[in-house]
Amino acid sequence: MKKVFIALSILAALFVATPSMALVGTPDAVPGTNILQPFFLVSFDGTLNTLVTITEVEGFSGSVHWTIRDKKSIHRANGNTGYTPYDVVSVSISALLTNVSPDGLAALEVDLDLDGDNDHYMGYVEYDNSNPTADNLIGHQYVINLANGLASGVVLPAREYAPVGVNGPHALVGWHVEQNSFLGTEWLPPIGQLPYPEFTDYEAFTAFSYATSKAREQGYNPHADMDFPIPAYFRLLPRYFLLNDSAETFFFIWSSGNWGEWEQNGLFEPDTNLVVVNIYDEEENGLSGQINLPYELNFVNVRRILPAAWGNVGGWIDVRWSFDTKQAPVADADYPWYYSAVPLASEWLGYSYQYAASDTAALNWGALFEMHRDVGTFVEGSPF
Repeated sequence: MKKVFIALSILAALFVATPSMALVGTPDAVPGTNILQPFFLVSFDGTLNTLVTITEVEGFSGSVHWTIRDKKSIHRANGNTGYTPYDVVSVSISALLTNVSPDGLAALEVDLDLDGDNDHYMGYVEYDNSNPTADNLIGHQYVINLANGLASGVVLPAREYAPVGVNGPHALVGWHVEQNSFLGTEWLPPIGQLPYPEFTDYEAFTAFSYATSKAREQGYNPHADMDFPIPAYFRLLPRYFLLNDSAETFFFIWSSGNWGEWEQNGLFEPDTNLVVVNIYDEEENGLSGQINLPYELNFVNVRRILPAAWGNVGGWIDVRWSFDTKQAPVADADYPWYYSAVPLASEWLGYSYQYAASDTAALNWGALFEMHRDVGTFVEGSPF
């Protein structure tokens, strides 16, 4: 039961107010202080690489400290890259990987097409700013396969500066602490791992944060109206498109914690965390399925989760986490709602990478989109 009371102390601390800044909880396209690159891909054969540009827009000099992490968030390499006022810094991930040890490279290997042989390096990168309060950087990512004439890009999320302690708990306006990113520990989920909550001075991409911004836009303060407000649900809404047999869609889903290492429902399955999803095609045919999201960074080969009878098709998937006050069976029966609340207090970002590479150049194409995010309104949680 100890871990439950630790988690409760953290969740209780989520409802302290701090100062208002911008639309919070959404990786919106505005300058931020620290850049997060939630995933990268580099092929073994060198045909596919991931490039990043970091643009300085406020006239500061400084540097970013980059850290490469594998899918389980284990540190694999780090270094520094400088920037000057109004600079554009270009970063090649394949070049950064030369700093990774052989063991580290092995930990980055993935089998993207699921044919039994690893074929790409996959991980994520954090870019921490030497100007810790500047909100002066913009990040872009490009996934490029020059051999097949493919290139796709997306805006990278930039965490805005959001000081935790400048306003007290009685502040009527401003940030709430759940809108700040949690200081996590590698290998563990972001809640239930520390005796007391610790938060950074930067925004978080969580359901709590997104729902708080949504509530403010609707003119109410859930922390004043409810004893224990929790979002009813949070979901990712990715699009997929399989034009022909040479087309593929991959989902990359990043979270702020590893989930397979967490003992859920009395089970211990370090490589398993099955999430129920609803899958739809463009004719509104629907079915229920499961995707495995055990790590901080996960990929899903969409073709492998669709029915073979659907063939080449487009559609979308509803990936949902819902708050359930009566979830069972659980290891801590006195607090069954705890297990469904934890994912809502965690960060989730997702990307849909669609491409086709064939011998016919006119049929080659690529697209990379951030997944849409949706959050339910606050509901009353279980009292403790």
